[in-house]
Amino acid sequence: MPDHDSRRTRLVRRSAVALGVLGCVVGAGVLVTLGNDARGEARADRSTVAAVDIMQWRSQLRRVLLADVNIQMLRVFDVATERDVARSADQRTAIAAAAIDSLQEIAQRSTGDNRREAETLLELLDDPLYRSTDVVDPLDVYYATWDALEAGRPASSQAPDELLALYEVVLLDSTGGLVVNDALDAAYTADPRVVPEYMREYVSKSEPYIRSEDTGYLGPDADRPLVESYVYDALARRADPAVEEIERIVTDSGLWTYDQWTRSWVDGDPGPAPVALADLVGEAESVDTDVRTLVDRRLDEVRRSHEQRASAHDRNAFLAVAAAAALALIALAVVGVLARRQWRAIRLAADQSGRDPLTGVYNRYELDHLAELVERTPDTHHLVAAVDMDRFKLINDTLGHRAGDRVLVEVAERLQTIVARRRTNDGSVTGSVIRMGGDEFVITLHSRGAIDIADVRAELDAIRASTVEVEGEHVELTFSIGIAAGRGDAGLHELLDVADLAAYEDKARRRIEPPGPQARPGSSVERRSVARDVATSSLRD
Repeated sequence: MPDHDSRRTRLVRRSAVALGVLGCVVGAGVLVTLGNDARGEARADRSTVAAVDIMQWRSQLRRVLLADVNIQMLRVFDVATERDVARSADQRTAIAAAAIDSLQEIAQRSTGDNRREAETLLELLDDPLYRSTDVVDPLDVYYATWDALEAGRPASSQAPDELLALYEVVLLDSTGGLVVNDALDAAYTADPRVVPEYMREYVSKSEPYIRSEDTGYLGPDADRPLVESYVYDALARRADPAVEEIERIVTDSGLWTYDQWTRSWVDGDPGPAPVALADLVGEAESVDTDVRTLVDRRLDEVRRSHEQRASAHDRNAFLAVAAAAALALIALAVVGVLARRQWRAIRLAADQSGRDPLTGVYNRYELDHLAELVERTPDTHHLVAAVDMDRFKLINDTLGHRAGDRVLVEVAERLQTIVARRRTNDGSVTGSVIRMGGDEFVITLHSRGAIDIADVRAELDAIRASTVEVEGEHVELTFSIGIAAGRGDAGLHELLDVADLAAYEDKARRRIEPPGPQARPGSSVERRSVARDVATSSLRD
């Protein structure tokens, strides 16, 4: 049962580790996916930021261009001065230069619609009117206002609803200026003035326009002036909150009244304007200032929101990838540890496969491997000693198998001291202790110099004359000894056969002879061992 429980515990532990590694790998994959999604969200947010920037440049260009057209006409009616005209031209070129720098950067870092839109605007800004600080044909400037607002825009069906709603807000940023623009056409129709040559084509279109059905910018409802108006086109599914606030600003002003007077020119001369032109200009500027503050604030809010979201997504992507890398490293570390443990286990198993599990010395299956090593070794002297314990079964029967195991372990340890001592004294000496099975052991020694057989025999005699204390009993370590030595390329198995025979003879002799001191060097057994050494040598030499 304990062994079964141990195996089950190991199986559970290994399964848990495998599941842990699998969990780390799956978790890393999920985190990488989340990181990629976060990076995609960050790219989408930055794309929205770029789209808002383009939208804001459209707004600023339209504002400055419309102001430039109106200033030139207001100069005709002495509502503006030459200095105002020059200042407007300077502002036109300054805004264009800033827009070019920003749009070039947007085009470089963007893809898709944003890049195409920015490149289209850059082509428009290449027109000389954006670089000239002199007054230019107001007709060209007027057409440029609409190009700046519309050219290169992606189709409404392809644009995100949020951007469509923002574009609707941008459409309203020059409502006052557009009402003034129509009022100037009406003023010129009612009171034509002498204009510079470059303005004649522009003013020639004033009366045809003011008497057409296209005149006017606001809708027919005074309470909802943006409904059915020319300045507002509802494209998004839901209007931006700023639209309602802008409509309130327009409603509270006098623009709708003046715009309706302008529309009435289609039916003939409507009579005097509701207010003086200069007063209308002041009212329109006040409205546009409030509206543009709202427009800029709304665009900035959207920009900051998406910039913050992009940063948050970048942070989440970094954290997800970092966490994925950490999980992957953990998985690799665990796999590395398991691989090292498995390698060590394999090496240990390979090492222990040739070892006796009880005593730790080599077992008989390692003998062939040792024999091959002996054949390849440069050593010229070899010794094999066979040790066969006496009455070992009696120890097991009387004291128990645990006592018997203790005796075998002690014998193996003491035999190893014979090999260890010679390795320590002479670095050229190698050797090993082998348990052949049961109560039989073998010692091998290999050296480039002569091995003192008598010295080895004396150490073996000392061991078998000693005792081992087991559970309060002193057990004698008696055993038979057989030694064989050879020179040259002596075969390990052949030497072992000779040593086994000598041990058998030693066991037989000790049964016949009465108890007494162990055989001394020079006894018949020793002489036979030496004789076999000489015989083996002669065979190998």
